[in-house]
Amino acid sequence: MQPTKDSDFHIGQRVSYGSCPCTIRYIGAVKGTKGEWLGIEWDDPKLGKHAGEHEGFQYFKCLNSAPTAASFIRLTRPADPSLSFLSALKQKYAPDNNLASSYDENPIEFSGKVVEEVGFEKVRQQQAILNELRVVVLDGLCVAGLLSDCSILNPQSQEWQAYVEEVHQTCPKVRELDLSRSLIERRIDIVGICGALPDLRRGNRINDFSLHGLESKLVTSAFWEVTELDLSSTFISWRSLTELIPHFPSLTTLNLNANNLSVPLNPPLISPGLQHLSLSHNPLKSLTSIHSLRSYRILSSLTSLSLSSCSITSLDLLLPPFEHLKTLDLSSNSLPTLETLDTLPSSFPVLTSLRVSPNPFFNAMKPDDAHMLTLARIPGIKTLNYSDINAKERENAELYYLSKIKAEVESALATAQGDSAQETQLEKNVLANHPQYNALAQKHGAPPIIRPSEATARLDKGSGKDAEAEAEAEAARGGYGPNTLWARIVTLHLRVIRPNNPNSRSPTNKSMPNPPSHLFPQTKKSANEEVAPRPPSEFEMQLPKSTNIYRLKSLIGSRIGLWARDFKLIYETGDLDPVGRHIKGLGQPGGGREIWEAESESESSESGSHSEEGEGEEEDREVGDDRNDVGEWGKGDGEGEEGEEREGVDRTKRERKKKKKPTWDDYDPRKWVRREVELVESMRTLGYWVEGRDARIRVEVFGG
Repeated sequence: MQPTKDSDFHIGQRVSYGSCPCTIRYIGAVKGTKGEWLGIEWDDPKLGKHAGEHEGFQYFKCLNSAPTAASFIRLTRPADPSLSFLSALKQKYAPDNNLASSYDENPIEFSGKVVEEVGFEKVRQQQAILNELRVVVLDGLCVAGLLSDCSILNPQSQEWQAYVEEVHQTCPKVRELDLSRSLIERRIDIVGICGALPDLRRGNRINDFSLHGLESKLVTSAFWEVTELDLSSTFISWRSLTELIPHFPSLTTLNLNANNLSVPLNPPLISPGLQHLSLSHNPLKSLTSIHSLRSYRILSSLTSLSLSSCSITSLDLLLPPFEHLKTLDLSSNSLPTLETLDTLPSSFPVLTSLRVSPNPFFNAMKPDDAHMLTLARIPGIKTLNYSDINAKERENAELYYLSKIKAEVESALATAQGDSAQETQLEKNVLANHPQYNALAQKHGAPPIIRPSEATARLDKGSGKDAEAEAEAEAARGGYGPNTLWARIVTLHLRVIRPNNPNSRSPTNKSMPNPPSHLFPQTKKSANEEVAPRPPSEFEMQLPKSTNIYRLKSLIGSRIGLWARDFKLIYETGDLDPVGRHIKGLGQPGGGREIWEAESESESSESGSHSEEGEGEEEDREVGDDRNDVGEWGKGDGEGEEGEEREGVDRTKRERKKKKKPTWDDYDPRKWVRREVELVESMRTLGYWVEGRDARIRVEVFGG
């Protein structure tokens, strides 16, 4: 059925009904109806009822693939009036009813006649407002171009130049321009508006147009300073785009979302300065669709690429790779498994930011597992799904990934039935599916893989000292490898010590809400009394060693129904510290100070003994020198008593010399004290204090 022509409408014309812009795709009769109709494609595909067909006959095709993008409208239905660029600008930013009348209303006389000055001050106010505009948004205001009618102007004519100059004089400082959902059809209007704005840096959603027939220098000068261009939902063809973009030499950001771009994207897009490119909501299906973008010579500066909602099902290896791309958005696609991400490190070697949620593989797993396994598969990324990654989080993710690989290998080896050759081949096959395994194993150490054949050989050979030591170490880790997350879990045995005074309470316990009843056993009371939860006096908790003390006190407080400031934590290390020989009040409160004082006294007494020994040696030497003159001790002339006294002193000194220096083994158990450490609130973790996998902590509740 051939469409008819009408003087008021033409195919491809942009019109608006009820502030909803659309494009005319058909003019003519519709079977089963009277009169002529307009077949239109709405900019918003939700407004239509069909895709250009009626009673099984296709009258026209829409650029949008949505099934409800089109409608039939009578020619007699009035359309919204179109506006020129300046009319829309003044209507939005300088309407007459928003301007205060500040001019002098006193009458002015000319040749004795009274006249009034009306409107001149308003014009000045309007001009002042428009002259300072930096951002102009004329979204959905039915802008048809420099003029509101469809007259074709010659860009070399004085009339065309006059309109361009008027726009320049009205708003010369505009840097960002939004012409979304406009009615502009003519290329001359786009060039004229942009050419009148010398400071323009960003253009938003300009409709599809061709630049054939216009002087190249004129076009390039109009877009010379534009750095950002948004052509989303304009259904611009890829070929028109490749002809348009070279006229934007300073372009750094280009948005081509929802344009139903056909694949493959040929010919290549040449824009050496382009850094950010968005192709979201286009049916690209796979990364091979963008093969024309991966050339280093064509897009040498591209650092950010958005492929969200492109129905991508596979991530094929791209060679040559994107050498400078750092940010990639693959969210809301159809990636089936985690293995599809393995090609990303090779295709994008310097990738630092990635978004992959939601995708089928992400939704099929626990969020934490999907996050860690995605992070571990792609080295170098610092941001995943808008979440910053720190070194500790990456380490945990990589160790978790290694543990999953280990489990997968051991599961495959179990099918080999002890055949070592088959086990080796199965292990190679599994590791081949994990390209990052070798790098992670070199970084963290390869996880110990238990092979059934080797386990059988060890059992046959018997266990030596090394095997026993290894078994003890593995038992201490609960049967898990040293690099697994479970090996970093510590079991806390907690004992709550409350004040002896039954009437005492924690200062803030009165305002503390009742603890959850499912955490504590309940004490049965009489029928008239309510059953209240009873906080436990001894319980256990399993926490990672990375838990800091702030978090630890908060968890314990919620368990026993107290605020963190109402108790302190004492870590009972189990180690023994040596103390002095004679200590009063050992092990009693306040005995710590006496212990250190006793040590000081012990040290000073020993040092005093050493000094006495030194003096005794000097005295001994002096006595020995007198022996020749006096003879034997006690036999001097008239000095019997003095000799006996000297002999007793010397005997004491000789016994002191023979005495063995005391060691810690000489102290009995009463001279040792168990070491205890108070866990003060800080960012230090449990791993800083606890070395093993078990720890005893005493919870001492403050009295009040």
